[in-house]
Amino acid sequence: MLRLLLIAALSLLATRAMGAEFVLYTYHDKPPYYLHAEGNVETSSGGLYAELANILNSRQQELQLQIAYLPRRRLDRDIESGTLNGGVIGVNPLWFKDVQQTRYLWTTPLMRDQDVIVVRKGAEFAYKHPRDLAGKTLALARGYYFWGVSEMVAEGKVFTHETDGDANNLRMLLSHRVNATITSILTFRYLSSDGAIREALTTLPTPHDQFDRMILLPRKYEAQHRLFNRLLREPEVAKAWSAALRKYGYEPAP
Repeated sequence: MLRLLLIAALSLLATRAMGAEFVLYTYHDKPPYYLHAEGNVETSSGGLYAELANILNSRQQELQLQIAYLPRRRLDRDIESGTLNGGVIGVNPLWFKDVQQTRYLWTTPLMRDQDVIVVRKGAEFAYKHPRDLAGKTLALARGYYFWGVSEMVAEGKVFTHETDGDANNLRMLLSHRVNATITSILTFRYLSSDGAIREALTTLPTPHDQFDRMILLPRKYEAQHRLFNRLLREPEVAKAWSAALRKYGYEPAP
């Protein structure tokens, strides 16, 4: 009996040392930010967001951070109903109609990122602003917001084929079914390890958008918000995170 009590006590101490589990969700099925085994999008196998979670876990014992995938519609439903049991990683206030940052809590930026227009080599076109996409057909990931483009799609000025993600978008572009697609520069670099993509596709010189990626937290998580901001400002965290970003070819957007 004493042995069982000792085991239980040690187990409780270990759980406390690890901290309470806290999930950071992403709806971006998008390498290298979120990686998973083929056909198993629900289970993370690594990526940038997982690396950040590991860095933050190593610097504190209050929370045990986990990364998980949740489709945008379910994410929106849980946020609106107040049942989201965690935060959302790698997002921007504009995408959640919270430019003034009053509806939700937002951390200090994790990174300055950019989206690019991807086209077939030899089929480039002049691009400076989303209005230059008028009349074109794009392959776009379902459930994502694209600055200036989503509005033109709603107005019928840009045509789209919606897909489950960037890999499918690039395949549609390779098969000449669309004029272009939009993706993060890191995603394009990551998927360009495929020789067919590297040889046939390129990006237009002007980025489609530049933006900060942050962590969104429902307002009930004020303590976690303070913890994240404190950690993200620590020099050792910044150093480790910069190293992780460089590993995936990250260059800060101007």
